[in-house]
Amino acid sequence: MAKVKETMYYLNNPERHIVMLASETQLKYEGIIKEIFGVVCESDLQMMIKFNKGFKESICHEFGVDENKITLSMVFRQATQADLVEN
Repeated sequence: MAKVKETMYYLNNPERHIVMLASETQLKYEGIIKEIFGVVCESDLQMMIKFNKGFKESICHEFGVDENKITLSMVFRQATQADLVEN
């Protein structure tokens, strides 16, 4: 029987100091995004980045960037090999 490899995702909420890796299944069925960020889905993260001042400031502080340089991939993206080793 062949093993199915799942895509892993990197989630980082610098405002709450939470960094976590989650599988695709966890994202779909376990409400991990809500647990980490307090919003239901990935598209809501864009709204947080745009309108949540505390969240924006925490990202700027953590990554040393200006507000206009914030990207979704700073807080939610497919995990890299380095992420997998680090966490």
